[in-house]
Amino acid sequence: MRIIYLVVFGVIGALALREWVGEGIFIASASMEPTLKVGTHLVLDKLTFILRDPRRGDIVAFLGPAPENEELVKRVVAVGGESVELRE
Repeated sequence: MRIIYLVVFGVIGALALREWVGEGIFIASASMEPTLKVGTHLVLDKLTFILRDPRRGDIVAFLGPAPENEELVKRVVAVGGESVELRE
């Protein structure tokens, strides 16, 4: 009976850690090169942006637009109140 409790609490603990603390991610495209190479494995920190807002230069992960909803990893280039201009 004790083993069942340990397994149940272990699974609940692992799911809670993945949901609120950190999660592994695989870089599958070259869009972040040379900072992040294709094939790199990362552990995402989910606590930082609970404690503070993203800042310019931070690397963030988020779900892309529907219908794919793929997880994207990008660098923050502007924050609230700023604008980005592309030239040529």
